[in-house]
Amino acid sequence: MNILEAPVYSQRDPLWVKNHYGLPRAATSSTIGAYGCAITCIAQKLTLLGFTTTPLEVQARMAANQGFKRGGSSNFVDWPRIPLLFPQLKYLGRHDLGSAPAPKRIMDAINLRVQLNDPPIIYVDAERYKGGLQQHFVLAVSIAQSGTLIIANPWNGMVQDLRPYADTDAQAVRGLIALDLNIDRSKTI
Repeated sequence: MNILEAPVYSQRDPLWVKNHYGLPRAATSSTIGAYGCAITCIAQKLTLLGFTTTPLEVQARMAANQGFKRGGSSNFVDWPRIPLLFPQLKYLGRHDLGSAPAPKRIMDAINLRVQLNDPPIIYVDAERYKGGLQQHFVLAVSIAQSGTLIIANPWNGMVQDLRPYADTDAQAVRGLIALDLNIDRSKTI
């Protein structure tokens, strides 16, 4: 499905903005609107791949089936478990980059996934001028003619580039979640 044909989900959509996010024991202030960027990206990715779902449905399935890590705040996605809940996807690892610009191999991996119509979940620093990493997940959905990555941003529900997060794509990308479509591409026409 083309990004221009699909709805772009926002974690702050009135349909789910105030709904609880994470395991039941997560803080009552843990809502999809405040912290649900990762599940919004999962829902957006599944929908773009032809498996229509919403952030609210992803939240429900993950809460009921241990899709969140049990420790800490109880609202961190347990990425390796996602394929158990959504078999359309396979988990190939997580690449955390810290504050260094993303190396060419990571940018190439992101661009390849976009070109294969398998939009990757990446994360950025939501507040680039604030100390520490304010992790925010976005979905890379296209590449502009200029070569710039285009994302579906769950915070505002918009399709945009990465410039609010850094001056270049490599500076903006702080990590890649390799959660790919679960098909054997060698057997496709």
